[in-house]
Amino acid sequence: MQGMFLEPKNSIWRFVAIGFLIWGIGMLMGTAFSGRNRTKAEDLILINSIKFRELLSLIQTDFIDQTDTDSLADAAMESLVEELDPHSVYIPKKNVYAGSVQLESNFEGIGAEFQFIEDTIWVSSVMKNSPSELGGLQAGDKIISVNKISVSGVNISNAEITNLVRGPKGTPAQIEVIRTNSHKPIQLNLIRDKIPSKSLDFVDMPLDGVGYIKCSRFTQSTGPEIREALMSLIAKGMRSLVLDLRDNSGGYVSAAVKVADEFLAEDKLIVYTEGRNPEHNIKTFATSIGLFESGNLVVLINENTASAAEIVTGALQDHDRALVIGRRSFGKGLVQAPITLTDGSEVRLTISRYFTPSGRCIQKGFQRKKRQAYFREFENRANSGELFNKDSIKTNGSPIFKTAFGRKVYGGGGIIPDLFTARDSIFLNEWVSRLVDKPVIYAFILKKFNTDRESLSSMGFTKFVNEYTLDEQAYHELHQHLADFGNPINKTDFEKLKPQFSLYIKAGLSKCMWQYEGFYKVLNSKDPELKKALTFAPKSRKTLDNMVASRHKHPSKMN
Repeated sequence: MQGMFLEPKNSIWRFVAIGFLIWGIGMLMGTAFSGRNRTKAEDLILINSIKFRELLSLIQTDFIDQTDTDSLADAAMESLVEELDPHSVYIPKKNVYAGSVQLESNFEGIGAEFQFIEDTIWVSSVMKNSPSELGGLQAGDKIISVNKISVSGVNISNAEITNLVRGPKGTPAQIEVIRTNSHKPIQLNLIRDKIPSKSLDFVDMPLDGVGYIKCSRFTQSTGPEIREALMSLIAKGMRSLVLDLRDNSGGYVSAAVKVADEFLAEDKLIVYTEGRNPEHNIKTFATSIGLFESGNLVVLINENTASAAEIVTGALQDHDRALVIGRRSFGKGLVQAPITLTDGSEVRLTISRYFTPSGRCIQKGFQRKKRQAYFREFENRANSGELFNKDSIKTNGSPIFKTAFGRKVYGGGGIIPDLFTARDSIFLNEWVSRLVDKPVIYAFILKKFNTDRESLSSMGFTKFVNEYTLDEQAYHELHQHLADFGNPINKTDFEKLKPQFSLYIKAGLSKCMWQYEGFYKVLNSKDPELKKALTFAPKSRKTLDNMVASRHKHPSKMN
């Protein structure tokens, strides 16, 4: 059967219109091309922009179904930028706000954290003295609606719920929740306020004279936060410090510079950047404001330590200022600049590479158009044994550089620590790998918290951290809960994983009551990597000196 095309009515006018369009495009191109000093690259940009506009027009007028060309344009822009490198990204206008607040020092909202579990939004944590706490919102509540817009049982994204609950200070947010033991939904009227966004999750003095700072990201407020934390710890007698940058994916380069400046002497090079545009070639040096320029210092890193966190680590390692402990860092040495486009959308475009003081570019290799493989490199590291054995870290062919005191360090993909710590192999267990970062465990935590809220809260912070354990009934409930969520596990494997389940659940319950202070207080008590860092912290300077001496005595020996 031959194909059949329908001849549109008034086809002669359509041909006339297309003729005028072609004539107009020709005139535009002719005028543009006649301009003086236009380069071939500029000509190609003009041709491609006209081609893109022509395609959108054809889709708008002739495509068989009505189509949102705005969404198509956003999708095209996203695909275009993804062709460049793994870190350049296009952000549609509707998502710009939600993306930017993650790195702001504060925002205006209600002060609560949420966990998406199946089709329900649960409140996982409520900040002290926040609009949520003052308005009666509690950890464990299930949110039904926000400002009379249903959010339960509907396909809603994290960005969309963020846009609903955040808003100008002083404006109301009507939250409807379901609470355990309540027979009907509860209406809460919250008044939005400024919410501080902390980049330091936990500051502590776990041992006499040894401080601890957990930094999760580098935001606008990280510099002042780190300074305040240092002053507090020094006042308590801190002589050694563990700076925990594990799982810190980065943020603002300017914030990283401020953090490094606290530990380096004046005029020490912190970082330099090089780009195709000479304006992006910048060297940044330490000033005289550092609060902790000579004390013992350990930096903890892992395979998720990236970008700005690698700037800090690389600077402190290159100047032999800190003993770096952990596993090879992620390897992101590209700098993105946020550029707002005409319609309010944003492109975060890679404009330069950054280099550590010794000259290392930490950026690992990548292949264009293989973004997913780039971000799944964890699997390659696990399969090669690198996460469990320092001898599996491959440095053959990597560029070699020297620290200030002559120790060898390597470029070409992440920062290799001075002392290695193996990743707990339990996290590669079949069951744990299926449950990590999944809502199933947090669903149990919130269910447990709702059931035992009064007894847990009455224990108090210190007693809970030191004494709380799951009983056999709780383990039985957990085992059944996993099966109900489609994750059945046999008794033998379950018994082996009890310690890990117990620790994570206890930390989650502690977070429900005492936010991140409670979460990390519990996790840190059983953290072997932190234990090693705390052991070396008081002797980090001596350990580095011994490494330098060993290097001079055995020049061929690798760190």
